[in-house]
Amino acid sequence: MYLVKNKQASALHDTCTTLSIMAEKAQEMSAAQYTYEAMWSEGDRAFIARVREFPSLEAHGDSRAGSIRALRSVIATVVRDLIESGEDVPAQASVKKSGQR
Repeated sequence: MYLVKNKQASALHDTCTTLSIMAEKAQEMSAAQYTYEAMWSEGDRAFIARVREFPSLEAHGDSRAGSIRALRSVIATVVRDLIESGEDVPAQASVKKSGQR
C-alpha cells in the first residue's frame, strides 16, 4: 500500500513539475508576442521600453535591448498574475496594414 501511494505521489509531483514548466514557457511566449519599443530619455538618462498592449508599464535600461529585456520580465510576471487570478490577458495589438491609420 505504501509503495502504491509513493508511486502516485511521485507521478503527481512529476505532473505538477511538467505543468509548471509549461506555464513558464507559455508566459515567456506570451511576453514575447507583444509590441515593444525603446527610446532614449534625456531626462532619465536611460533607455525606456514600453509595450503597446500594457501602456501603463515601462522599464529603464542602459541599452535598448536591456530595457526591453527588463520589460519582458515584468510582462511575464504580469501575464502569470493575470492567468492565476483568472483575468483576461491582453491579446497582441493588431499590426496596421500599410495605408491604415
